[in-house]
Amino acid sequence: MDANLDNLTDIFGRRHSLIAVKMTIIWLGILEVLNFLRRQHTKMFIATSKATIATNLILTSLNIEDCFAMVQAPNNSEIEEKSETLSKLLGRIGDSELLNKKSTCLIGD
Repeated sequence: MDANLDNLTDIFGRRHSLIAVKMTIIWLGILEVLNFLRRQHTKMFIATSKATIATNLILTSLNIEDCFAMVQAPNNSEIEEKSETLSKLLGRIGDSELLNKKSTCLIGD
């Protein structure tokens, strides 16, 4: 039974990823902001509730995967709270890269 459920979850995840890629757009001005921040050598990170495969496909299809130093997303068959994903990202970043409060901005959806 678990193997069937895992297989169905996998199929759904792949289908959802393809739909997400087709439906995700970059809003007017976002590319300019990303490019500006990149020119300023600002390290940017993503914490998202979308599955890893969907996230990677979206970033690649929008041609912005190189903008981000690190991406944190749940494994393809997992569901996790956004706070858990963000906590994992902050743990991966490490103390040497953490920014001070005056120069840190968190943007979420």
